[in-house]
Amino acid sequence: MPELGNWLLWLAGLATAYSMIILISGIRRRRDGAALIARGYNAALAAGTLLTLAAGLLFYNLATSNFRVEYVAHYTSRELPLFYKLSAFWGGQQGSLLLWAWLLAIFTVAVLLIYQRKNLPTLPYVIAILMAIILFFNTLLFLIA
Repeated sequence: MPELGNWLLWLAGLATAYSMIILISGIRRRRDGAALIARGYNAALAAGTLLTLAAGLLFYNLATSNFRVEYVAHYTSRELPLFYKLSAFWGGQQGSLLLWAWLLAIFTVAVLLIYQRKNLPTLPYVIAILMAIILFFNTLLFLIA
């Protein structure tokens, strides 16, 4: 199970980097970049989904006291009530970074779903910047782990 969380984070990092690069390419091509921008949006949605799955997996492992996961073993115990087990999500540095990346991913998905149909000229810039920030947090997750 811990390997699944790592794979989800790696895939989210790849989807985030891909989205950022494709969006920047689409922005630079202006009129011809609409297809690239659409692919960048889809990659951003995929990154948000993958980070949500990773966060959900950590919540599940915390709730079930799966001590095979090092993070769970380090920040929880069997005697803790469920509320405190779940609040251990942001108890450590890795969990806090995952929380920030996940919240930014949720915000990014919300922005995409709300404003994608309005064809705003600044939306690719906004999503590319959000992807860069998420990539930063995701990179920190791998560097400190």
